[in-house]
Amino acid sequence: MSSPLSNWEKLNRQIVTQGLSFSNIKDDLLAILEQLDNLWRVGGIPQGKYRQKGNMYRDTVISLIIARCKSKGISISIKERALKGRTDLHKVDFAYPLEGDPVVTGEVKAIGSPEHVGFDERYIGMDIDKRVKEVKYTSIDLKRKFGPLVSKDWFTWISETQPKFYVFWIMRQGEKNSLNKVLEKIVSIREYANGVSAVIYASAGSHYRYVFLGSSQQRILSVDDLVNDICNIISEIQ
Repeated sequence: MSSPLSNWEKLNRQIVTQGLSFSNIKDDLLAILEQLDNLWRVGGIPQGKYRQKGNMYRDTVISLIIARCKSKGISISIKERALKGRTDLHKVDFAYPLEGDPVVTGEVKAIGSPEHVGFDERYIGMDIDKRVKEVKYTSIDLKRKFGPLVSKDWFTWISETQPKFYVFWIMRQGEKNSLNKVLEKIVSIREYANGVSAVIYASAGSHYRYVFLGSSQQRILSVDDLVNDICNIISEIQ
């Protein structure tokens, strides 16, 4: 049987070659996450490889952006990039263009894992506050390089100041997590970034199920909607 990480790599390639959206691949992705966590529970995968799921989801997001832009007739390269902000250097998970001043940037975060060989699960609440603070600071520090004087009202400044900054989350909800509290923390990012999406999954008996895939009412977009927004921004400068 092939490994979940190799299956994930194959899925990311298929997104680009077949022009797939998140809605097309979400069931395959959930099966990969389930397989990965089942190995983790019994010590069947080294910690270093298991922690690659954040990088793998980053590559999923990048593949989705490339595929969506391609469907609009736009061929792009988008990947990690080190960017100087107002005060600090930031390594963002994706940026476009690859040289010069960035127009689109973003972060991809994966948190939450099940119990592992005698250890308790790592639930969302153990990491989310730190990660939320990181993405808020990164967005503001990058924007303040290009708009050092916040001379407009805050939300207009966030909306109009380059680079556009987006955040994609993928999370495993554990028994100690309140979904509403997690969503409140994610929604708070909208005051600092141009868009945010969240994919949250949880155990349902012996299998996984999605418990959240986006809600416009809560200002947390679906992956496909956020990807489309990014490609619309890119298309304006092509």
